[in-house]
Amino acid sequence: MKAFLSFILLLALCTSCEEVIDLKLDSQEQQLVVDAALDWEKGKPGNEQKIHLSYTNDYYTNQPSETATGATVLVTASGNETYTFVDQGNGDYVCRDFKPEPDKNYRLTIDYKGKRYTSEDRMREVPELTESNITQRSDGGFFKDEIALRLTFPTQTDGDNYFIIKVAYMKENNKKSRVYAVDDKFDSEGKISRSFTGSNIGGKFLKGDEVEITLYRVSKQYQLFMDLLIANSLDDAQRGRPMFTSPVRVYGNVVYEPDPKQNPFGAFRVAQYSKIVYIVK
Repeated sequence: MKAFLSFILLLALCTSCEEVIDLKLDSQEQQLVVDAALDWEKGKPGNEQKIHLSYTNDYYTNQPSETATGATVLVTASGNETYTFVDQGNGDYVCRDFKPEPDKNYRLTIDYKGKRYTSEDRMREVPELTESNITQRSDGGFFKDEIALRLTFPTQTDGDNYFIIKVAYMKENNKKSRVYAVDDKFDSEGKISRSFTGSNIGGKFLKGDEVEITLYRVSKQYQLFMDLLIANSLDDAQRGRPMFTSPVRVYGNVVYEPDPKQNPFGAFRVAQYSKIVYIVK
């Protein structure tokens, strides 16, 4: 009987403490996000370019980010050619007569709501990729039992060697991709080599898979920016860091000179790129 009464008291205690708690989570103030990647495929005109402006979103919302319209967006080349990016009314600003050239500096200017945001970057020539740049092996992965692709390309003698590599392919009707930030810090003999396995992207490479590899040549500043973004987007096991490490908000190279604390998120880059579609054998 004593045990039964104890059980009743415990049940009453548990049910009487049940209460719905309404968590009121403060939202951070919206901040401008600049997505200004002017990418030029080697051998193509590169005349149509787009810059997108939006705002940061609340962490817990499922709604799309609010777009930023009404800005004046210009890009000026070192020869004083100025390109106007026309507001499309949806956050996109488009230029259809852009003329990318290697070894030219480009300056981005955004005038928006009484503030001027600026950034600069330099277009650098990228090495051209062909199938000869790819080596396929069958002893990749942790257990040495999967297909690995190795990309090797020459370093450039006309400046710093900083690159972004994007690897993408279809797996179960979904496009899988991963981005890598690389440089020549640990490479020698005038070339850079990196290996990729499908298990680190979205599933093992299989015979017949079409793997698209894109190589962008970027500035050191932009490569460091992407390195931070990549480190904060991968799960803990992939990035090899302690569990439960809190990601940080990463600012790029776009600045509001009167007060750097008001710098927007995102970044500006002008980059030539080369790509190849490799069919796994």
